[in-house]
Amino acid sequence: MIPLHRPLILAVLAGASFAQAPSSSLRDELARCTPQTAVRVVEKLRTARSEGAQACFDILLRSQGNTSVTAAEAAIEVLRTSLPSVRNELSNLVGAKPSAAETRGALALLGALGELRDLPLALELAASAPQAHAPVEPGDEPDDLGLRACTTEIFRRHSESAEALRSAVEHAPEDQRPLLVAALGASHTYTAVEVLGKWLLQKRSDRAALVRALSECARALPAPFDERACAGLRDSLDHADAPEFREAILCVGWLEDAGSVGELVSLLRSAHPGVSADALWSLRRITGARFVRTRRAGCVFWPKSETGASGGCRACSTSSAATTRALPAPR
Repeated sequence: MIPLHRPLILAVLAGASFAQAPSSSLRDELARCTPQTAVRVVEKLRTARSEGAQACFDILLRSQGNTSVTAAEAAIEVLRTSLPSVRNELSNLVGAKPSAAETRGALALLGALGELRDLPLALELAASAPQAHAPVEPGDEPDDLGLRACTTEIFRRHSESAEALRSAVEHAPEDQRPLLVAALGASHTYTAVEVLGKWLLQKRSDRAALVRALSECARALPAPFDERACAGLRDSLDHADAPEFREAILCVGWLEDAGSVGELVSLLRSAHPGVSADALWSLRRITGARFVRTRRAGCVFWPKSETGASGGCRACSTSSAATTRALPAPR
């Protein structure tokens, strides 16, 4: 049985019911299932076909949180082999104007199933639900009824085809794309890095959101990354007035993009202390060298022992012999 994230399972359990009543004996047996009996229960529910599927829907979307995680996992395993039935039930739910609780449970179920082809259905469910609640406190995000969690899980499970992922997001309604870009960042996959990097090569108005998402992905993954994913990001290093400028400086460090070293070195002499500090951090991460600030304004000394080359300030070409005493490198 494929393990699922516990928060996602608990979200499924908070949903509501469908109209058709399942066999009470099947539902009760599923509700009482344990890790020791789960395999047998799953097989019995699959044999029961439509009644078994309805028992699973009832457990997942009517239990009000009173069902065990084991029973929920068993129900989802049954529904994995009944996807046409799942899609039919949830499509009917769209037309029935679902409540917020129904929508939350249905989106959590789609996230647990993790099929990219169900992304349009998830977006339809979210669009047909009552308007999300406004943030309770300043700075809080609005309640999206679990749509971002659902799409993040779908993107995380679909990590093979970058083209299919890109196409799915580009064909989504325009007002949903910012949420989907954020979900790509939260999916933490190399496929998402590739998709976000390719979009940055285009002249898009949402560059700041793309850079934030790419940075979130890169922080969660070990190098190396595809060099092409970094090419579009470098353009942001040349535009200090761009909203994504500071994030881009750190992002090339997370990506360990050696092609950005030249731009980063030029930023070491920035009059803005935060910019030069960010550039220094990224240079250290990319090269592994111990850059140290000197008392000469704007100079950064790259020691000979760590590079195999002549020491000195790479920002202004001052030799190491001419630089003043170096300050300790930040830890």
